[in-house]
Formats: sequence, C-alpha cells, structure tokens
Amino acid sequence: MRSPRKIQHLHGPRGTEVAALFYSLIGTCRMLDVNPTEYLLAAATVAIESLGEEANSQCRQLLSWYARILEQSS
Repeated sequence: MRSPRKIQHLHGPRGTEVAALFYSLIGTCRMLDVNPTEYLLAAATVAIESLGEEANSQCRQLLSWYARILEQSS
C-alpha cells in the first residue's frame, strides 16, 4: 500500500510508518463499522494491562485523561 502524500515526511521515516499504521487501523475500523476511538482505547487498555506496575500506573493516568476529553466532546 502506498502512503498518502500528506503522511510522507512526518518527522522522518519512523513518523511516516507510525502515521501509516494509524491510518490503516482507523480505515479498517471504519470499513468494519467499528468506532476507531473506542477500538484504539480498548487496544491501549489491553496493552497497558500487560505492562509492569510503574508503567501501568503512568499509562492509566494518560488513558483517564483521554477518556475525560472524549466525554466532554460528546
């Protein structure tokens, strides 16, 4: 799959790869009629649960902040 021109040169090759990954995930969610935000939040939650306790605590703080932002926007 060729990267859309707008995601090329996003802080170098690694940034382009990360952007392409998210475009792919979001596009797949939309194609399957799945809410991309809810899917990514659930995937991040599962990933965080597999981390060590210190990293888990820090990531949970970020997720709770993100969840509050989502609630305010709806």
